[in-house]
Amino acid sequence: MANAATFSTKGLTFYLQSKRAKVDANAVSHLVQFIQGAKHSLDVAIYDMKNPDVLKALKKMSSKVQLHIAYDGGTGSKVGGGSTTVDPKVGTAKAIMDAGLTKFAHPVIEKGRHLMHDKFIVRDGASVWTGSGNFTNGGLLLQDNNFFIIDSPVVAAAYAKTFGDIAAPGHAASHTKGVTGVPIKVKLGNIPVSIFFSTQVTEAEGIESEVQARLKGAKKIRIIAMLISDKGILASLLALKNKDIKGVIDPHEMKQVMKNKAGDPSFWFANGDKRFVAAPSHAFNGKGDKNDFMHNKVMIIDGKVVITGSYNFSENAELNDENISIGRFHGHSIRPDSYPRVAGYPEQPGDWPIHPGCLGERTWQIQARRESSLARTRPHLYAGRSGRDSFFRKPIARVFGTRRLGRPLGQGHNRAAQVLSAR
Repeated sequence: MANAATFSTKGLTFYLQSKRAKVDANAVSHLVQFIQGAKHSLDVAIYDMKNPDVLKALKKMSSKVQLHIAYDGGTGSKVGGGSTTVDPKVGTAKAIMDAGLTKFAHPVIEKGRHLMHDKFIVRDGASVWTGSGNFTNGGLLLQDNNFFIIDSPVVAAAYAKTFGDIAAPGHAASHTKGVTGVPIKVKLGNIPVSIFFSTQVTEAEGIESEVQARLKGAKKIRIIAMLISDKGILASLLALKNKDIKGVIDPHEMKQVMKNKAGDPSFWFANGDKRFVAAPSHAFNGKGDKNDFMHNKVMIIDGKVVITGSYNFSENAELNDENISIGRFHGHSIRPDSYPRVAGYPEQPGDWPIHPGCLGERTWQIQARRESSLARTRPHLYAGRSGRDSFFRKPIARVFGTRRLGRPLGQGHNRAAQVLSAR
């Protein structure tokens, strides 16, 4: 392991990114290098792609290798501030067109509220780049994400098949009918890894069942997630409420899935439990490529199992195109006390929470004092609308070690200075 931002073993390399926590794996540089390393082909399946360095790299390689891009073609209410998909964005097509890549690209239009939410590249039928982050400035530079490269022809073949399924005519119908999916199981060095895809409705149900099976009987759970709303997973976490469980979640995206459900006991972790805190992110505002979500989709179970990928732990994800990887690290190539770092969670004894999805406690307290000072010197920035916005207010006030701001926030406020109460 080179540092807190990277982890590498035979056939597997992780890159962990969080601007907030000053964990920088140079994700853009590594992704560009991965693209430039192609000799024959690049198959790109991506929900959102706007980073100029990535677009330039793909354009340059388009004259050297066979390039195919499948991207989420959602428009209107499926993207932007009014989105109910809990992963809002500005449309991707224009960035692809402006980069001169239109003839290599194919929009994937899903039915209803669902998304082509994958984020992977298959290179030369031998290696795969995947993870939780989109190929945007937000995804690669501002958000909390993890990326990983798998060097395995077996894994690459599985991803290549999925790419073909996504780009095939009539693909959207696969989310209403299909056959049970079978996970791909490989060993990367001494680490057994299972990879699941959800291009068909029954495959997605298999992912939910697998996550629940991994959680059953767990004694120690660490969660770094954009959101949690899947009913089955919520039920599993409720059963583990009295175990050693901690987590960090994006408050703005959780608000989306908790509308009219604030009193639901299934959301116990988001209603004041001090073991869960809200990442200091900002709500989507649609102004430029500046989204800084806490965007990981990670669970770490009993110091043995790491779950990560593009799959949000949500009901909506069941009918998206997604992929998820589950690796068993304990007792293999890393020490038991180092396993959390593999998923971007360098837990420090006695200093919770410290990880790339969240600022350390002391840093948070410094930020809180700065924002309290802003509230005194520039009160107009804190002029909230009517109504209460109590989500995560108590646990975050506790973590900050400071009193709450006096004026309530109205829903939809995105001003940076208002983050203390919003989180």
